[in-house]
Amino acid sequence: VTNMAAESKRIKCVPPSTDNFTIRRVKYPSDTTGDVAPGMSLTFAVTFHAPSFADFDDFITFITEENSFKLPLRARREPP
Repeated sequence: VTNMAAESKRIKCVPPSTDNFTIRRVKYPSDTTGDVAPGMSLTFAVTFHAPSFADFDDFITFITEENSFKLPLRARREPP
């Protein structure tokens, strides 16, 4: 997630609501705060654990001082 604004933003991420998707290794540019300077990025890894062969949907919510946005997560299996 890259900060495209002209000023630093504090970004908080709310994890997916199901246990199928997990956020790991969240790395902010600063080790002490959750602020992301203009042009800098917040990086993270998403892991998926399927209890079945079904399709799964979820999302990660990112919250800043001014608004929030959702990043959709989709897990699909190639048809046979």
